Amino acid sequence: MPTGVDFISVNTASDSIRTNYPPNLWLEGEGWPVPVVVDDEAGTVANAFGLSAFPFWVAVGGDGAILFRQAGAISTADFGNLAEAVAGS
Repeated sequence: MPTGVDFISVNTASDSIRTNYPPNLWLEGEGWPVPVVVDDEAGTVANAFGLSAFPFWVAVGGDGAILFRQAGAISTADFGNLAEAVAGS
């Protein structure tokens, strides 16, 4: 990651019938390397960012402005470009 860019995951829509439940153990088992914020049952974090699908990506600038929002998978190259754009904002 570029200097000045933090990556934070948001765990939302947890459900005990899913294979990745509980998510903290699943993420630990996958070796997930970044901090995770756990959303509440009402989906407050998801709603704040306009989450419409999974996965969902949001880039927030240092001033709190949303710079990028996209539903669905992104390539490794696109992720790198996104991180560089955020670093330059």
